[in-house]
Amino acid sequence: MAWYTKDYSYPVPRWKFPFRLKDENGKSYTGENAFNNRAKLGWIDVDAPSTIDPDTQKMYWSGVDWVVYPIPESELLAANTAAWAAVREARDFDLQASDWSQMPVSDVVINTINISSNSEISLAVGDTITSDSITGSISRVVEANTSAAIIKVSVGSDISEGATITFNSNDMTFDRTADSVTSSAAYGYHDSYTDASAEWATYRQELRDLPSTTANAHAVVWPMRPE
Repeated sequence: MAWYTKDYSYPVPRWKFPFRLKDENGKSYTGENAFNNRAKLGWIDVDAPSTIDPDTQKMYWSGVDWVVYPIPESELLAANTAAWAAVREARDFDLQASDWSQMPVSDVVINTINISSNSEISLAVGDTITSDSITGSISRVVEANTSAAIIKVSVGSDISEGATITFNSNDMTFDRTADSVTSSAAYGYHDSYTDASAEWATYRQELRDLPSTTANAHAVVWPMRPE
């Protein structure tokens, strides 16, 4: 496929070819008429640029043809050094951003509660709950549909299996039974609590290992951030 140049200028593909051209007498040619008369108007067909490996090669237009040349070793080394520096910077940012996941929170217990019901359940993060003397709010809805729900509740102590839980949601109050409860220590801050500290610890260790676990700074496989 050809490209087109005039007076040694950088070539253009067909879709960039000028819509309007004038000859030496000032006569205008437009659209296909301009393209079909390109030789008369001083335009030359040239080869399209070849495909190069951008990691190892560069290309420029000399005014006559395309010139492909290898990227100097010093330039490759500098680019690779900069890429690794960017990887480490991104890794350090992710480590700093996840510090909260390793901070234990005193007087907070995360209860994972399975609730079933024969009627529709509509629950959302932030809905308040009461069970006996325990009051708190839903920190996460793991699963919810019209007949069952799994929620995580951040409160001051364990909620008992079989306990009645009163929900306050959208100015509505209703009771449900905690069919099963799993209690875990809370980690985090500013109400961003998690009970998956081991998963976060693994994630953070994989971040620390990154420089030695990938060979190509331009194709890093980042660890999956826990939900």
